[in-house]
Amino acid sequence: MVVDSKQLISDIVLDTDNKMHKQCKFCVKLLHINDYTALYVNIVYKDIATAYERCTCNEASKIWQQYDEYIEKDKIRKINLSKINKLFKNNNLGKRQLNSTFENYKITNKNKNAYENVKKYVNKLIKGTTNKGLFITGAYGVGKTYLAAFDSREFNRVLFVAHREEILYQAVEYSSVDLLVIDDLGKEKPTEWVLEKLFLIVNNRYNNYLPIVITTNYNRNQLRERLCINKNYSIVDSIISRLYEMCGGIEIKDDDHRMSDSLIRESLRNS
Repeated sequence: MVVDSKQLISDIVLDTDNKMHKQCKFCVKLLHINDYTALYVNIVYKDIATAYERCTCNEASKIWQQYDEYIEKDKIRKINLSKINKLFKNNNLGKRQLNSTFENYKITNKNKNAYENVKKYVNKLIKGTTNKGLFITGAYGVGKTYLAAFDSREFNRVLFVAHREEILYQAVEYSSVDLLVIDDLGKEKPTEWVLEKLFLIVNNRYNNYLPIVITTNYNRNQLRERLCINKNYSIVDSIISRLYEMCGGIEIKDDDHRMSDSLIRESLRNS
């Protein structure tokens, strides 16, 4: 399989006594320069052959056909990569999540263990010593999304998505990113379309040993009921079983920080 277009044509032309001409490797036909710009640009590279006319003999034609096919695929790859880079400029994170760091996380006696475990997990991901995912559970307001955002900040190609139908479409298209975070799984009752796409996402990462981080308010049985449609548990069980095999689990047992902070602000306003 061709993996390097420059290597493919690196020796398709041979030097001659005349520096302005090359010779076909296969039929020794004399080849003239047809692109002086390419000649000067590529003079130190392996694809110097692109500056000369193409020989039409059978062997040379086969090589050039492979070269053209590679270049066309590479153009498509670069276009897709450009789309991905544009999409991942902010990783779909909101301002609050973009500002989340280990340093400014509010640590309590109740969440300290979860905090330390997530920190260890992120370090392992960065070092490449694990490809497992992470399942973060807990009640509302305990900091699940905040902890999950720590993972996202450490990688270039990350997609951070809420479990919403319109955003899941992006996750299907870009499900091979370095790290995928799905926030609030089960928050909304899914449609059949959502379940189908969710399975495709999870299955792709499962088959390719790619890490995924899930946050949810529900335990396994609750999530099973939450995602099920019309008592059809087949696809739901497939999704959940893969997630539990792929992921380690962290439960945050803490108070609702949003509610606590709100009560503090209300108290200060009334004092």
